[in-house]
Amino acid sequence: VFGPRKLSLWHVTYNFGGQVVRAPTVQQLRDGATRGTVVYVTPCPCKNDPRGTKYANSPVPSAYDPHRKICFAREIIRYEIMRRVDPVRRRQEPLVLGPRGRSW
Repeated sequence: VFGPRKLSLWHVTYNFGGQVVRAPTVQQLRDGATRGTVVYVTPCPCKNDPRGTKYANSPVPSAYDPHRKICFAREIIRYEIMRRVDPVRRRQEPLVLGPRGRSW
């Protein structure tokens, strides 16, 4: 069951050249796929931080790089363009879907 202890798209924030965006459009994602873009993932409450007071206050950054072999920012931008989630549904949509289209 998807709930508050699972990462959703709402936990992802983008910084496109100084502009902070919580619910980017497909066009913003396409235009923002450049060096200088930073993607932040804010951890959700978990077993060792049930109230989200330790880690939820510390978003994890990933800088966009088109050439790095492993680049979370690049891959999450591609993934969001593929999924095309309505901005008002970001809180209810899992960050990552399993093979059957459900939350991991």
